[in-house]
Amino acid sequence: MQAEKDRILLSTYTSEDDILRRRDGALAAIDSRIKHSEQVTAGLQDSLAKLQSRAAKRERRGKTVDERLLRDIDGTRKQIADNKAFVEARNEEKDEINKAFDSDLARWRELRGD
Repeated sequence: MQAEKDRILLSTYTSEDDILRRRDGALAAIDSRIKHSEQVTAGLQDSLAKLQSRAAKRERRGKTVDERLLRDIDGTRKQIADNKAFVEARNEEKDEINKAFDSDLARWRELRGD
């Protein structure tokens, strides 16, 4: 089993730079997804602030906040929480990728005698 993994490792990468480029590419792809999610979250936070402001204005005027507005506020909060969880999961994924590539690089060096 280990011999097969070693063979694949040596046939996949011809240099340390190959390993590092592949790792960096995987991390960059995740970073792009994180950045997009953070941008979406920022927009949602702006929307939430506006929704909450509308609700507060209604309450200050002595009116009840309608169910639709309350649902919109709750839904926006959930989307923000979901996006934050997504970012957290992607950061954990990045940690795992780094660990895996660190292990591959160390093993590649060992097999090459570097």
